[in-house]
Amino acid sequence: MTGEPDLRWHGHVADHGALVARIEAWTVSDAVPESIADVLRVARALLIDSYFIYEYSLVAATWALLATEACLKDCVPRNSDKGPDKRTFGPLIREALRRGLIRQDEADALRGAAELRNRIVHGYLRPKDPGESYTPQDAMVMLESIHEAVSDLYARALIAP
Repeated sequence: MTGEPDLRWHGHVADHGALVARIEAWTVSDAVPESIADVLRVARALLIDSYFIYEYSLVAATWALLATEACLKDCVPRNSDKGPDKRTFGPLIREALRRGLIRQDEADALRGAAELRNRIVHGYLRPKDPGESYTPQDAMVMLESIHEAVSDLYARALIAP
């Protein structure tokens, strides 16, 4: 993708190459299933493209949050294997915390992410002026944190009793 960079990125990264290098440095644990790793790859690509089309950063965050919810469903054991898994983000976070798969600070961060996800998927997304909206740094921190959380959750689930 080429063109003029979105002005909101000014001051957050030196240039497009620096953004690509920073995002490509994020790792995904070998414990993460390929299907979830693919979702995270798409989120990274969208975030890179947001350098030119800023709204892609929100799409990247939403996509990564869907991977996070799927990760929690994979890593937090169910009480019953019967029927489809209808557990939602909030209860999954509580159960992951109770089982020691995440720390309190991670649970708090995931609750904030779940709140953002719920606002987006339930139609409360409203365009905001650049000064009132999230910053590129917010998107970078969220996506990097999600990559770390998903990797950590799968790794911890492998060793959990």
